[in-house]
Amino acid sequence: MSTVSDIITAIRYDLKDDGTVNKFTDAKIMHYMNRFRIFLAATLFREQVAISLKKADIVMGSNTQTYAFLGSATDFYAEYGIHHATKSTPLRKCGLDEYIANGYSTATALGTANNYMILGTTLYLFGDIPNAAGTAYLWYYSIPTAFSTTTATMPYNGMFDEVWRQFVTLLLLNRDEYATDFESSIMKQCETDVLRAVVGWSVQPKMIPMMNPGSRREFTIGGEYT
Repeated sequence: MSTVSDIITAIRYDLKDDGTVNKFTDAKIMHYMNRFRIFLAATLFREQVAISLKKADIVMGSNTQTYAFLGSATDFYAEYGIHHATKSTPLRKCGLDEYIANGYSTATALGTANNYMILGTTLYLFGDIPNAAGTAYLWYYSIPTAFSTTTATMPYNGMFDEVWRQFVTLLLLNRDEYATDFESSIMKQCETDVLRAVVGWSVQPKMIPMMNPGSRREFTIGGEYT
């Protein structure tokens, strides 16, 4: 499986920057690799591609309405849905307006939580709230961990290594003469290549069925932008 160092070596080869003195440092190339990391997470989320979905357990306490889940899902990008570990019915996704209309964090009853909202990396339950400790499953779209060392392993079992290489190489080639239309064309082509890598060349990407059709009015993006 490829490492960051392997991809950097390939990028240098494409740039003809593999001599004794390098124009681009490893840190600079990793900076651009991290740009693609965010672009990739956004693409997989926007197209609802299941390859980036993960599950985190949220331990719910009795009579507790808010939960900071970042510790359980440090690679969180956006939520897909939540359901109780002991129930197949998912919690209903609600928007901020409905949450405000229900009195913010004021509990109305104790029972089984059935409504939720996420702001940032905090989960808010309202309506009924847990009357006993339990576990909820948070299904979410993830974002790869930022590269900080060249020894790190490339994510997704190397599925997107070639697209990563292409994205960074073309951006670095265009670095001295920045052109927004050129960068837009790079991103459009890389998006196409990402989807082709996931679903093949001749079919459209399959959409993930919504857990609560008609109720997902908004998503809270937890991606980082640098």
